[in-house]
Amino acid sequence: MITSDGQDLPTVADLLAQARVAHLDYRRLGNQVSSKEAKQQAIIKARDLRQRAHDRDPEHTDPSWAEDKVPHGELVRFYEKALAGADG
Repeated sequence: MITSDGQDLPTVADLLAQARVAHLDYRRLGNQVSSKEAKQQAIIKARDLRQRAHDRDPEHTDPSWAEDKVPHGELVRFYEKALAGADG
């Protein structure tokens, strides 16, 4: 997708792939005490990328959504809960 100013926007597939990488980064960091901030950043990135993909394709018609093992809404709720736990 190209914007009116000629910028090439990432596709839904690109956004979801990046979100999956960020989620894997979060999981890889596990329970390492020294990685709390890195885990939070990874989960924020995953959530935000998923939201951008959802905003671009709210009906989830892009075939890339089918690659998810967990539904989008469930993942977003997980991210929000994890972030709320990180604050408290």
